Amino acid sequence: MQIKACREFAEHMGWTIVREEQETGVSGFKVSAADRDKLKLIKDHAEKGKFDILLVYMFDRLGRKSDEIPFVVEWFIKKVKKTP
Repeated sequence: MQIKACREFAEHMGWTIVREEQETGVSGFKVSAADRDKLKLIKDHAEKGKFDILLVYMFDRLGRKSDEIPFVVEWFIKKVKKTP
């Protein structure tokens, strides 16, 4: 359902999906954001400019620990700023 919703939203916005990532068998409650392989991969791709927009179904998809989510979002804001 989440993938379908994201695909439909991207299509509505006219965005091209260049890659999709999903974690299977990983609990965001049990594994910290710093230790999640897919999140590390997404951050690496962000730093290399491999995408312009990170689309997630909900913010809690980035992390299930409410105290971690703001720091994950902040990382993307600080590290991946577009320069004019």
